[in-house]
Amino acid sequence: MTHRPFEDIKDDLQHGLVAIDDAVIELADQDRESDIAMLLAMRARLDGDEVACVLGADTDAPVVLVCRAAGVRLNGYSAILRMRHRRGRGDRASPSALLRAYQQALEQA
Repeated sequence: MTHRPFEDIKDDLQHGLVAIDDAVIELADQDRESDIAMLLAMRARLDGDEVACVLGADTDAPVVLVCRAAGVRLNGYSAILRMRHRRGRGDRASPSALLRAYQQALEQA
């Protein structure tokens, strides 16, 4: 299966042709962590290397903050969470509990 180049995904996002969650889901399903880091950094105006470190961290709390700053909704966060768990990263809490907590955080924003 061929992957769309990151530049195409980024351009589609910048021109409003794709939503942030759809872009994140596409990249996470392809296990493209570094591209997700660049995309989230761009959206949240953060340093790309720092976001890459956050995505590679053992805890999920910083990932929540970056995702919220980048405007990622529940489905996009869920895709990132699945990708991180496939890589053996993240808190050992149940995924449904993490998703509920993220949804609550979004509702409070």
